[in-house]
Amino acid sequence: MLVVASLWQMLFVYLPLSLIFVYYTRAFRPISRELKRLESIARSPLITHIGTTLFGLSLVRSFGAQQTFREVTFKCIDSHHKLQVISFASSRWLSMRLDIVSVIITIVTSILLLIVPIDGTVHRLVLCLILTPPFCLLFV
Repeated sequence: MLVVASLWQMLFVYLPLSLIFVYYTRAFRPISRELKRLESIARSPLITHIGTTLFGLSLVRSFGAQQTFREVTFKCIDSHHKLQVISFASSRWLSMRLDIVSVIITIVTSILLLIVPIDGTVHRLVLCLILTPPFCLLFV
């Protein structure tokens, strides 16, 4: 009875919110793919440098070039970590936007549960308690 009574109200609200969900995920997907590709490209010289350094460790020590190899290693690590931080920040950007949309969906559902007339079989308090776990998860 509740679903039939408020179907048009739910579609009026949930359709734009679902389109926002799709828009954010479609906008994020190519950016994420490109960042992962760049991160892999930055990781390759680091792994190669560490492997060659370990293979020629006795030669590096005999010529006293530890400082030079250390600086090159740190430059490779810095370039890899810069891309890793950007990748993490972009995933947090998407997560925050999708969380906001989820909160809006939960709030609208709560408001619709209070506004839409319900027959006597289901009490409003029970319906509000059904929505309590999503609100509790938001603040964890």
